[in-house]
Amino acid sequence: MATRGALSIDGFALVVSVLVAVPTGSLSPSLSVCLLPKLTPWPLCMTIFFYIRYQSSSQLHFRRAINRCLQSVRNSNIQVLMGVPNEDLQSLASDPSTASDWVQSNVVGNWPSVTFRYIAVGNEVIPGDLARYVLPAMRNIQSALSSVGLQDQIKVSTAVSTGVLGSSYPPSAGAFSSAAKTYLSPILQFLASNAAPLFVNVYPSPMQITRTRSHFPMPCSLPPVL
Repeated sequence: MATRGALSIDGFALVVSVLVAVPTGSLSPSLSVCLLPKLTPWPLCMTIFFYIRYQSSSQLHFRRAINRCLQSVRNSNIQVLMGVPNEDLQSLASDPSTASDWVQSNVVGNWPSVTFRYIAVGNEVIPGDLARYVLPAMRNIQSALSSVGLQDQIKVSTAVSTGVLGSSYPPSAGAFSSAAKTYLSPILQFLASNAAPLFVNVYPSPMQITRTRSHFPMPCSLPPVL
């Protein structure tokens, strides 16, 4: 299993994210940024784009496809993790043609000028009312990517919170909750068969953020949104 620290900016929030992956080879260090364009002022988005564009290895996570954001990272070294909104899961799961249209519109229409690395189908919906749609939607998106020959370049996954854990201490005894395991077991099999990672959103506590700021003063205030 490989892990990677990531810088996440939700609005003006500074949040730490961790990428947990099934074995797929080595992962080189990189700067990763998660943006919610509806919450992040566009001038701040542009500042972030400008900064990471000149990093040796960078990744951007867009929670949904927004054209002006994708236009901003065209012809750069930035790898994009694009999210599928939770409200689209049911339609994507029930209709393969909807998944095909989504891939054509959001991926094929921007490829290869935009370097997509991952597609995260749903965000923190396991367990929950939408959980049953995640795997069928993932399969339909995967099939749509395969139909255009992008199944090896772009990996399909989903993002979960640490709430999927039934026990976490000690780490050697960590296990999914029974409610989450029902959905995650087949999803993990799907990910393993496609050499794709599982994304886990890990948020630091306000105390940890305050302690970090005391050691590493920032020029501006970034209040946490957790």
